[in-house]
Amino acid sequence: MSTLGSILGTIQRQLFPALEEEIGPLSQHEEKFVKVVEVAEVERSIVPYL
Repeated sequence: MSTLGSILGTIQRQLFPALEEEIGPLSQHEEKFVKVVEVAEVERSIVPYL
């Protein structure tokens, strides 16, 4: 499995259920947003500003 495939698999198996437990079911748009943010590793860019 590719690295990207592995990341997306982890998102679906671990992150989505955790998010849904906290905030309820995610729409398709919200799922796409979460995937993009995870794959882009946005947190690496914003940590210096927190």
